[in-house]
Parts: sequence; structure tokens; C-alpha cells
Amino acid sequence: MKTNAKKILFIGCGSMGEAILSSCLKNGLYSPENILVAEIDSKKRADIALAYGVRAMSPEEAGRGDNSVGAVIAAIKPREAESIIPLLKNTDFQMLITIMAGVSCSYFTDRLGKIPVLRVMPNMCIKVSKSVSGLFANENLNNSPLKNELMAEAEKIFSASGAVITVKNEDALNRVTAISGSGPAYAAYFVEALENAAAGLGFSADDAALLSLKTVEGTLAYLSETGESALELRKKVTSPGGTTEAAIQVYEENKLKETVSASCRAAYERARALGNKK
Repeated sequence: MKTNAKKILFIGCGSMGEAILSSCLKNGLYSPENILVAEIDSKKRADIALAYGVRAMSPEEAGRGDNSVGAVIAAIKPREAESIIPLLKNTDFQMLITIMAGVSCSYFTDRLGKIPVLRVMPNMCIKVSKSVSGLFANENLNNSPLKNELMAEAEKIFSASGAVITVKNEDALNRVTAISGSGPAYAAYFVEALENAAAGLGFSADDAALLSLKTVEGTLAYLSETGESALELRKKVTSPGGTTEAAIQVYEENKLKETVSASCRAAYERARALGNKK
């Protein structure tokens, strides 16, 4: 994969930002000398510079330096959005990529003018290069003469850390949040419940964790590698009158599918409400 000769600026380098930075380097998308990091935490700056060989500086220093970059990745907490506006005003960039949940594209265009903004909703699995990231390009990015080049670059960055889907409207990112953004917690909750069930059947905590995690891990690998649907696999495992059918019957009696749908709807509505506060 060709290394990008343009510079990229990370504003904030917490767990998500560092995961993206690490993936960019590991996959040869950028060389260390073309990665800049603006990070408020001095210890974090030192750790990032030492670990990756990139230039890490304070936001104030970043605002005084060579401020011509291809893309800016804003990887900070949503409540900190206002704090990066001065740095963005002093930076010459082609595209702002923000992974801040609930902070709309208009939040930035209202303050910075008609800039190209790409909102991205990854999930925690980006730390192990297994994320699903939803991408939404604002009108300014869609109308940019550099649209194809910029979108291709963004897709490279996030596909290096997992799967990517592009959505047509900003509200769709709220739906992405409800499914894949929060999804790792749903999956972890099920593993947790399975562990509790195993412990209730007399297994030790270690054995309960092993049985539960490896069963789910193996199931996901099977689905991914065979291309079978979840429904097809469930039917294969569920023999009439057997143990699996007895368990599935309990799920159906307790309306598990309806509960999952309701929980995702609640997450979606909450994402919309948080976005409306920005």
C-alpha cells in the first residue's frame, strides 16, 4: 500500500486516536515523519513520541508550527469540541475527520465556515483492527473537487482497522451508533450472561469464562469464514427436541429478539438526543 506523502494531524491521542495512528503506521499509510499529534497531556505526548517516532506537541505548539496538512483527525471527547476550534482555525487542512459521537458536521461549519467534514463512528474493536466504522461526508466534502481523493484516503485509514460503510445522511450515524458503536457492549453483555449461566451450572470462574468466550469467538469465526448467515447456523445446531431447541424456546418465550430491537431503538433515540444538544 502506498505511503501518503501528505501530513496528517491527530488532535487528541487517547485509546481510539492511538489505535487509528498505530494502524496507519502498521499498514504503511503514513510514515512517522508525516504524522503530527496535538495532545494536551504531556506524559501522553512523550509516550506517543517514544512509541511511534512521530512528532507530538501541545495544541498551543501545534497552532504555531507548520500547519499545512492533508487531513485532521479530531479524536477527543465530545465535551472538548470547543477547545480545538482555535487550533483548527490556525491549521491549513483539506478535510476534518471527527470521531466525536453526537457532534454534528454543522457544529464545525458554523464555527469554521464551509470546510469539508467527515464524521466517522468507529467502535472499541478498532483497538484490535476489528472495528466497523460508519462514514458520513458533509455537503462541502461531497462538493469538493478533491472528494474522490479525500474519501479514498479516509476509507483506507478506517478499512485498515476493520470494515467500513458509507451512509447518506447524518442521522444514519445515530443508527450506526445504536448497532455497531454500542454493539461491543451488547456482545460483551451476552458473554457475561453466558459466564454467569456456566457458573450457575457449577463451573469455576475461569472455566466459565473460557467456555463462554471461546464459544462466542468460535461462532463469529465460523460465520465469517463460511459466509453462512446466523439463521442458517442456528438451524444447523438446533435439532428438533434437542437441548438447543429447549434453550431457544426460553429465548422466544422471553421475547429476546424484541428486547434486542427495543434496546437498539433506545440507543438510537439517545444518540439523536445527545446530538441535538450540540
